[in-house]
Amino acid sequence: MRGCFIAANYGWTVVCIVLAIALARTATIFGLGHVVLEGAFVATLARGEWRRRDVLTRRRSG
Repeated sequence: MRGCFIAANYGWTVVCIVLAIALARTATIFGLGHVVLEGAFVATLARGEWRRRDVLTRRRSG
């Protein structure tokens, strides 16, 4: 369960890259920019989750 969000975010990043490449000739600059920026944002989330995975998965006593 630890890496589910990380894997999902990196997977979505790959989807965004594939979409950007596939739609590069037909998409508007705004649409293409949206897909590219979304991929960059989600990749940044995944990287942050990976770097802080121990803190994020620590069990709280209580």
